[in-house]
Amino acid sequence: MLIAPLVAPIDESTGQLGGAQVLVADLARGLARRGHAVSLLAPRGSRVPGVQSIHLDIDEAALRPASFAPGARRSDDAAQHRAFADVRAWLDAHRTDFDLAHAHAFDAPAFSALRGADLPVLHTLHLPPLDPIVVRAAADVAAEAVLVTVSRANARAWRAAGVGVAAVVPNGIELAEIGFGSGEGGFLL
Repeated sequence: MLIAPLVAPIDESTGQLGGAQVLVADLARGLARRGHAVSLLAPRGSRVPGVQSIHLDIDEAALRPASFAPGARRSDDAAQHRAFADVRAWLDAHRTDFDLAHAHAFDAPAFSALRGADLPVLHTLHLPPLDPIVVRAAADVAAEAVLVTVSRANARAWRAAGVGVAAVVPNGIELAEIGFGSGEGGFLL
């Protein structure tokens, strides 16, 4: 069970909001291609070929992407708590259907809502520890969930913030999806 960030649908035909959404889509598609039954709990409108998309009755319009501007505060705390409480209730009702809950959201309620789940929980930390509330929430679950991140630099930052990161799992790219040019453009990617 992959649990996507809930702020925007994961749909390659319309583009993705950010790197976490791209990684979740790639991971879901890759696991499905390798014969795994993959379920993706994501906002309405999410579609990944070969993957079961599960949409809860969550008001995604009430959720906001994290802002890292100096002094920025979350205006959607109550909506985030409701959304992730719904995720947890759904997961509890279907706990025997899955081997693992793999969460990708960068919201404090995404960590706290999965505490004490009846199945193993893995959180991927896509972003650096920029929000003290998220850092505290991640630290609080580190003893019972596995925390991984996408780069050695990000792992160092999280560890320096007091959060135990178990491993680095770098973002991958689907090479078959990227066409190579003649090399005359003056750039690599």
